[in-house]
Amino acid sequence: MRVLMMTQFVDEQDWLLGFIPPLIRAIAANVQQLDVIALGARPTIVPENVKIHSLGKEVGASRLQRAQQLRTVLKQVLPKTDLFFSHLSDTYPLVVAPWALGRNIPMTMWYTHKQVTPRLKLSERLVKRIYTASPESLTLETTKAHVIGHGIDMQLFQPQDTLREKGRIVTVGRITPIKNLQLLLDAIALIPSAKLTLIGAPATDADLEYQSQLHAQSEQLGIADRLTWLGGLRQAELVPHLQKAQVAVNLCPTGGMDKAVLEAFSAGTPVVVTNKTFQPVLHPYFDQLHVAEETPDAVAASLDTVLSSSHEDWAAVCNQVRSQFSLDALAQRLTADFANVIQQA
Repeated sequence: MRVLMMTQFVDEQDWLLGFIPPLIRAIAANVQQLDVIALGARPTIVPENVKIHSLGKEVGASRLQRAQQLRTVLKQVLPKTDLFFSHLSDTYPLVVAPWALGRNIPMTMWYTHKQVTPRLKLSERLVKRIYTASPESLTLETTKAHVIGHGIDMQLFQPQDTLREKGRIVTVGRITPIKNLQLLLDAIALIPSAKLTLIGAPATDADLEYQSQLHAQSEQLGIADRLTWLGGLRQAELVPHLQKAQVAVNLCPTGGMDKAVLEAFSAGTPVVVTNKTFQPVLHPYFDQLHVAEETPDAVAASLDTVLSSSHEDWAAVCNQVRSQFSLDALAQRLTADFANVIQQA
């Protein structure tokens, strides 16, 4: 099976997209050849059956130059391709369709976002499958949806319970309003012994303004000295901070399945969540870790419950997540369905 994958950026050091190279390696273990088209790429260790084709964003290539390079790569690679896999974008199927469909090459895509864009609706008509992490991760009504979960690098995200620091809480993700960090700071103010590590960075001007508001809020609450802002960290740098914390917290609303939650559990750290999407994943522990009422008192109470418990109390749920969401298992599910799509084409 020869697969052509298109994704955003291949860079092991990128704090947001550093998970892509491990995914590439996991998929490659299950196919004969994997060609990867990326908007940009930096040197990355990949198996011999992987070839990465950068469109040049890392060296400042213009949109026109990237489009010309894409055309060159497609002409070179598509004659040797059995299936196209679009990763992290609802645009790539639209761009590749004129070449792929003309050669009868089936197209598939990965999409985990509650937003239903016009591009997504058009892409849905062109692809054979839309892979997603959970039923809530894809709100578009379609018979082509295929829920396969997330994949966590279990070799990297491992428990190391001897490092736990009493009272240490961690939250991971982009600094943006949907993360409800203002609610988290209000809750931290109610737990005098708590220390919070925030890992992530703003991505837009609006996010920068939000971060400024959070800094001002922490000063007003008198908790600034209990907060540690680390910015965006690549995955290898992130893991020790997860291993150090007693508890992680993610206050995103119900919707997609945030990988940061699964990564924390995989590192042996229980996570307090507001997202009901995790209910089947965390059963029968969900009620203990879910904040039903999004108020500072309720968040603080849930965090305090975990902080006051023994870490061994949460080993079972952490092991449960590890058993369900390995990267290798995800790649096997994905490529097994690739084979089905090719056979049906």
